[in-house]
Amino acid sequence: KSPQAIVGTLVKRVLPGSMLWRKSFESLEPLRHVHIAVMPCYDKKLEAARGELRCGEPAVAETDIVLTSSELLEFLRSYIPNPELFTDESPLDDLWRGPGALSSPFERELPLPGSPSGGYAAYLLDRLYQECIQQGRIVFRTPFESVRGNVDLLEASIRDGDGNPLYTFATAYGFRNVRNIMRKVKGGNCSYDYIEIMSCPGGCTNGGGQLLSREGAGIGAARKQLNEINELYSSSSIVSPKPSSQGSLTAIPSNEADGEGHQNSMYQTSFRVLPKRSVATSMSW
Repeated sequence: KSPQAIVGTLVKRVLPGSMLWRKSFESLEPLRHVHIAVMPCYDKKLEAARGELRCGEPAVAETDIVLTSSELLEFLRSYIPNPELFTDESPLDDLWRGPGALSSPFERELPLPGSPSGGYAAYLLDRLYQECIQQGRIVFRTPFESVRGNVDLLEASIRDGDGNPLYTFATAYGFRNVRNIMRKVKGGNCSYDYIEIMSCPGGCTNGGGQLLSREGAGIGAARKQLNEINELYSSSSIVSPKPSSQGSLTAIPSNEADGEGHQNSMYQTSFRVLPKRSVATSMSW
């Protein structure tokens, strides 16, 4: 699942049963609370509406509302009488820090790995590399680097002691790169073991729902803002659960079986193919 969908699973299916949630939001009934996601892309609204990302009886969406960052700003300007009171330095609420903070179930902060589009490729590359080391294999990994100067097409690999590639990973952003990758996949000549694909050039931080640059709508201003956003993103951190709290925090089985004995991970999903619509500007893949 995407990060948005995983958080929806946690909010609607997992946290309501945890001790942490019951102490903080005991008046809320499971599935009756609202999960609002702020995203950089309008397509996340379409994802949230898919039938595969629903739970409960009767079925409810795991993500109820998706707002883009530009829509959030519009909302603030419409409903807050003095928006000038908000500055870039205004802190966000944090359950685990500051006055009245809850007891944190997290042990430490870690650097945020990978791309600003979820970091799946970087995570899987690191996970696979660690597994190779644990197996006693002599391997090394190469960092993500641009392919022929294309900053939206990056490659990385895990190689054996002789430098031969064992596993290759790629991140491909923008329709041109996506189209070229898909042609290779359909032609059976794609050498990548895992591909992280996003339709927006620059990835998710350059999504169509992001705020316009304060310096105007030019390419230079947009690129400068994107670089600043990526720097801010990479300077953030993630947290690691305390070993003693992993079970009590989430109480999530790694997999759960359906009535027919099939294993369905709460963090994975599958999408059915939707009927194609004929549009004059349809793109050939």
